[in-house]
Amino acid sequence: MSEDGGAGEPLSGDQKREIAVWFLANAPTGEIHYVAKG
Repeated sequence: MSEDGGAGEPLSGDQKREIAVWFLANAPTGEIHYVAKG
């Protein structure tokens, strides 16, 4: 882990999309609307 507290380079649009898709794909049953609304 880096020593700068995780303040590395900003995420690209593709990286943000991949993270969002992962969260939606792994949301608990019945909670996808809550996660998507964020």
